[in-house]
Amino acid sequence: MTKIVCLFAVACALALSLSAPAQQNADAGRPYAEAMKKLSFLFGEWEGTGWVQMGQERSTYTVKESVHPRAGGTVVSFQGIGKDTKTGIVGHDAYGVMSYDLEKKAYTIRSYVMNGQSGVFPATIGDKSIVWEIKTDDRHIKYSISLDEKGQWVEIGEVKLDGNLWYKFMEMTLKKVSG
Repeated sequence: MTKIVCLFAVACALALSLSAPAQQNADAGRPYAEAMKKLSFLFGEWEGTGWVQMGQERSTYTVKESVHPRAGGTVVSFQGIGKDTKTGIVGHDAYGVMSYDLEKKAYTIRSYVMNGQSGVFPATIGDKSIVWEIKTDDRHIKYSISLDEKGQWVEIGEVKLDGNLWYKFMEMTLKKVSG
């Protein structure tokens, strides 16, 4: 009987020692997960329509967006696919990962688009809204997502022209279909 009690005690000690690192990892990720909860208003699957305008040409498209917490909630993934309403051809395919820097107390989004461009951009999270900006030597682009009074995802893309004026080049409105 003493051997059984000893074996049980050793098994318990081993189980506790193996679970301690897992708990420490979960504890370490908790502040990041808490920061990412501000994006929970977007978690789920979304579908809708939108338009994009380059110069005089305006195209309409259908779009699906998927937004989910990943890695224990410490990051949030965004996957968007847009198809031209006339041709059905994919004209937009983007993937992004939003994260939070505890030291800087700042959000960033790392994005990848189908033309091969990628980058890391600062983001601001508001009350059911997100804004991120892309600044290069020759352009300044801003994307804004917010929920309207119907709970729909409204996203607007703008580019700053001549240093002062913002020009809207895209807009989409999506309804949550699950999540």
